[in-house]
Amino acid sequence: MPCRLSSEKGRMEVIPIALDSIHRISSIKIHLPNDLTRSKSKDVVLETLRAIAEKFDDSPPLLHPVKDMKIDNK
Repeated sequence: MPCRLSSEKGRMEVIPIALDSIHRISSIKIHLPNDLTRSKSKDVVLETLRAIAEKFDDSPPLLHPVKDMKIDNK
């Protein structure tokens, strides 16, 4: 069961998802460790996501395709 990033009870897991289940994408980019199967790597990602959630008050900026990806909509 998913939990909020602020929860101390949560743990990081790598799971497959279908692309059509993605409804929004943030404009924030993070660098992931090469091996996400290691517990230490998952902990690093979890702490990074928690810091982002705290910085943006659990509402990170959403990706705007035209502005953020410089797509010409003409």
